[in-house]
Amino acid sequence: MSARDGVHVAAGDDESLLEDEREVRRLLAVFKSMPGETVEQERKREPVTRRSMRVERRIKRTPPASLVGVAVKLRLLADHDCGLDELGHPDEVVSLRQCLKVIESMLR
Repeated sequence: MSARDGVHVAAGDDESLLEDEREVRRLLAVFKSMPGETVEQERKREPVTRRSMRVERRIKRTPPASLVGVAVKLRLLADHDCGLDELGHPDEVVSLRQCLKVIESMLR
């Protein structure tokens, strides 16, 4: 466990947010590549899931320093696999993705 696995990370650390975002994407790819049809296979996936949840929690709790950090946080919330659930609040998810699109266009 790294020092960054704790609840609080220094404000204004967009580089850490970017690193965490890459880690979540990597872990999601690993998770999707692992079979999960049996109870034993699901058990093998658990460490990947736990690690991903810790990194996602860090992203959610780390304040952004700039629009780069804001974009990282919005991408996580808008993600189809690990973000907000469209079934519960479809208009909110659409709104969030619209905002993300504008911010990402500003960063290009």
